[in-house]
Amino acid sequence: MSTTVNSQNIEKDAPKLGVSALIINEEEKVLLVKDKRSQQWRAPSFSLRNSLDPEVYLRAKVKSVLNLNIESPQLIAGDLIEDVYLLRFLISDFSGEIKLVSEKYSEVKWFSKDEMTAKKNICPLVIAAFLKAHNYLEQGHYKDKYQRSLADYQNLIKQSAQEKTEFIKYANGRLLEELLPVYDHLKLSLLNLPETEIKNAWVIGVQHVLKQFKDLLSTEGVDEIVTVNQPFDLNTMEAIEGEGDLVIKEVMPGYKLNGRLMRAAKVIVGQKQSKKSEI
Repeated sequence: MSTTVNSQNIEKDAPKLGVSALIINEEEKVLLVKDKRSQQWRAPSFSLRNSLDPEVYLRAKVKSVLNLNIESPQLIAGDLIEDVYLLRFLISDFSGEIKLVSEKYSEVKWFSKDEMTAKKNICPLVIAAFLKAHNYLEQGHYKDKYQRSLADYQNLIKQSAQEKTEFIKYANGRLLEELLPVYDHLKLSLLNLPETEIKNAWVIGVQHVLKQFKDLLSTEGVDEIVTVNQPFDLNTMEAIEGEGDLVIKEVMPGYKLNGRLMRAAKVIVGQKQSKKSEI
């Protein structure tokens, strides 16, 4: 025997939909309204009509009843109350000055967690929903705190690694700087030698030591600043004589350690001589 199902009866027996606003401020207090008929404190709730979008409808009703603008409502619970299925939305982002305009509610008040559990005429379902919302916010707070802490920790690791790298690069800087005069004197000892002495054993020995010295400095990241016939660079050179923007003579060499200036080169500057063609 077949049974005919009446779609109108299904719609009639199905629970109606409603929306409820759990508005929680920065002090973690929830905004409740007092029902005139039952004298019970509840979260602002509204029957959903004409298959409207719940969030859009909730925004409009909260604005008209409480004069508040709400942003980013989050669905956190649903309660079946008699023939109404109530969708409970958590709202922590709102603005405006509260002004109650309602025939259904007589008062509006902020309640803390302790005040809610101590007061007898607060709807138990609202208390349960608030505790859930409170936990939800708390978890979000700790999650944000954890993510911030993790980011700070990762930044600290990067900073420490960078500082360690910088320390390693320049750790021997002071020692190398003290060795530079020795290196300079070795180079000076080979300047202006007579032709008869260039092939002497001591000269060849000094040249060998000088090469080893230069290779060692290069390995440690020390580079000699090129000066002669180069434009004068205020950042790496010190002009002790002359006028102009071209280095014509080097008095004392300058050095960099891994790109950082160790000692400025002392130079004599002059003007660039232009070539004149003779007719």
